[in-house]
Amino acid sequence: FGFGAGEHLEAATAAMSAKAKEDKLIKQLKEIQRRPENKQCADCTSKGNQYIVCKLNIFVCTTCSGVHRELQHRIKGVGMSTFTPEEVAAMDKGGNGVMRATYMATWSDRDFPVPAENDVQKIKAFITRKYVDKVWYREGGAPPPAPAQAQPPVQQRQVAPPAPPSGHQPPPQQQQQRAPAPPQQQQQQDLFSTGPVAPPLTAPAAHDGGAPPQPTPPGGDFADAFGGLTLGGGGAGG
Repeated sequence: FGFGAGEHLEAATAAMSAKAKEDKLIKQLKEIQRRPENKQCADCTSKGNQYIVCKLNIFVCTTCSGVHRELQHRIKGVGMSTFTPEEVAAMDKGGNGVMRATYMATWSDRDFPVPAENDVQKIKAFITRKYVDKVWYREGGAPPPAPAQAQPPVQQRQVAPPAPPSGHQPPPQQQQQRAPAPPQQQQQQDLFSTGPVAPPLTAPAAHDGGAPPQPTPPGGDFADAFGGLTLGGGGAGG
């Protein structure tokens, strides 16, 4: 009895270990399934991707999986089948993106538009041309795009200002504003006298108790110099 119980325990432990490994592989496979390039069926416009074509390492929908079965391609369902570590590793390296780069390397939408998910006849024709006839196939996949070459930063050259012409003085940065000089008082000069010029008339100062002195009329000095003669046509004859 004890020997049988030990075998049963070992078997249960082995089963649990195998189940844990299988669950780990399924978890890894579902992570691969959720990648952006694998979210859509590889052969039509369907969003379904619950089946795997083991030979091609691609995710396909229910309709396309049936077409692949007709071509004798082995099909497995994610969450419905068991997978080996080698199969999961192949899906990790493959996937729908790698398939497009290889089996659709020279394909364009003008050649054969991707069929709708409910158009079975076009799906069959599309899958046959792609995988059997290999119309758009290229070994090694499509050439990767050339990496963009980094351009060195453009250094701005500092251009010196042109030299001024010979003899040219640069204008002063700030011109000092000078106050205009007060106008000089024009001196009244006697036309016939060589003596000093009389100072300009100023307002007389007020005297207490008397009338202010009268200013000397203009031309007084001139009249005294000629003894009271007046110039002009009305002078006295001699």
